[in-house]
Amino acid sequence: MGSGYDQKWDMVPYDVQILSGIAMHHGTISEMQTGEGKTLTAVLPLYLNALSGKPVHLVTVNDYLAQRDCQWVGTVLRWLGLTTGALTNSVPIEDRKRIYESDVVYGTSSEFGFDYLRDNSMAMSKYDQVQRGYFFAIIDEVDSILIDEARTPLIISGPVPDSRQMYDELKGGVEELVRRQRDFCNRLATEARKSLEQVNENAQGKKDKKQEEIEQEAYRKLWLVGKGTPQNKLLKRVKENPDIRAAIDKWDLYYHSDQNKDE
Repeated sequence: MGSGYDQKWDMVPYDVQILSGIAMHHGTISEMQTGEGKTLTAVLPLYLNALSGKPVHLVTVNDYLAQRDCQWVGTVLRWLGLTTGALTNSVPIEDRKRIYESDVVYGTSSEFGFDYLRDNSMAMSKYDQVQRGYFFAIIDEVDSILIDEARTPLIISGPVPDSRQMYDELKGGVEELVRRQRDFCNRLATEARKSLEQVNENAQGKKDKKQEEIEQEAYRKLWLVGKGTPQNKLLKRVKENPDIRAAIDKWDLYYHSDQNKDE
C-alpha cells in the first residue's frame, strides 16, 4: 500500500543509494544530488539500525516532509515488520510517548528539541518523559538544521502553580531607590557647579594646588552624576563646554585603568 492506493513496489536501490546508505550508517555526511533518491536511501540505514530495538529517528525540516516520508517510505519499514511514527506540531503531549515507542520516528528538529527540553526540565517523573533514548538519527538537509536553524535557540516555558512575581512587592522599594539616587546626583551636580564657579571667580591667573584639587573633585562629581543620571539637565548644560566635557571624560580613563579599578 503506497500513495493511498494498492500498487506494486518495484523500486530497487541504485548503487549510489546503497553507497550513501552505508556512509550514513557509519555516521558520515552523504551529499546527494536532486533526483538521486535521498528519501529512499534513508530507509536502508534506518532499517538496519532499528533492528537493534533501540530508538531511531529521522530529522527533517518541516511537518509535511515528516508526515509524507512516514506514510510513503515508511510502508517499506512496516512491510519489513517495523513500526513507524510521525512527530508533528499537531501531535498532543499525551500521544507523543506512544509515537516515540515506534521503531522509527520521523519528525522535525524543533519537535525533537522541545520534547527533550520538556523531558529534562518540566517532567516531574520518568513516567512523564516521552522520549525513550537516543541511538541513531539521520538528519535531512543537515546544513540547514545544524547551521541555519541552530542559530535560533529553543526556549520552552510553562505555567507555575504559585506565582513568584514580586513586582508589587518591590515596586515601592525600587521607586524609593531611584528617587534617592536622583536627589543625590542633583546634589552632587549643584555642588560641582558651585565649586567650579568659585574656582573661576577666585583664580587670578594660574590656579594654585588647592584650587586644582577643588576643580578636579568637581569634575569627579559630575562624572558620578553622568553614571547615576545621564540625562541630568545641569550636567548636560555644563558639558556644552568642550573643556569641561574633556575633563569629565578623563575620569573614565582614570577609573578604567587597571591600577584604579578597586576604587
